[in-house]
Amino acid sequence: MIGLLNLGSLVLGVVAWILPVVNLMRYKNQGNRNWAFLSIMSISACAISLCLHILLTVTIILNAITLIAYRDKTSK
Repeated sequence: MIGLLNLGSLVLGVVAWILPVVNLMRYKNQGNRNWAFLSIMSISACAISLCLHILLTVTIILNAITLIAYRDKTSK
């Protein structure tokens, strides 16, 4: 699960960076159509990427707390 959160965060972060570049490149060729759609998609990808990264950090912290709390316990 941690690997998928990390991969999802990375992919959506890259998408959030690529969409404005695409928008700027299309500005010279086709005018300024669909700039709002690409901007909203970029902001959404960035927000979801940040949420995944926060969830990843919380998961790691909770795993560390569980490891510390149960390190002296053994299964019978």
